[in-house]
Amino acid sequence: MSQIDFRFSEEEDNENIYHLVNRFYKIEERVDSEYYFRQEHDKISLAEINEDGYIDGARWVVLEIQSNETDQEESLIIGAARIKFSNNNLTLTVDLLSSSEETLSQPSTQRFIFNYIIARIESIGRNYEAKELVMHIPQWREDILNWSESAGFVESSGNLEI
Repeated sequence: MSQIDFRFSEEEDNENIYHLVNRFYKIEERVDSEYYFRQEHDKISLAEINEDGYIDGARWVVLEIQSNETDQEESLIIGAARIKFSNNNLTLTVDLLSSSEETLSQPSTQRFIFNYIIARIESIGRNYEAKELVMHIPQWREDILNWSESAGFVESSGNLEI
């Protein structure tokens, strides 16, 4: 039987987060894309993930499937996002929202993962009495932009706000 676990990441998750985020943001690297010149090789470095939480107070959250069908418990991170409070904890910023490569061919699964992560992040924000949730999404990730509009976010000066 499998179960879903949403939690703050731990140090041993950093390499998995690094691979998940960078694979997710490379998916649309196409020469024929009008945004091709903006593409980067890596969206984030492992060193940057390791420093998050120590330098600028950012924290990673992960969505993980835990399977205990075998003798050893196995887990797979299927979604992640970086969150950071600013403006005296009144604004919660979300960036690098990602899902596993396997979900990219299954839009409904990807939307479920994003909805689940954002709902849990909103709950974190409410616990800290955040007044605003801002999400940064690259404009070339049209799949995420379409999802975010359907989830109630509105574009505001280049940011998406709820």
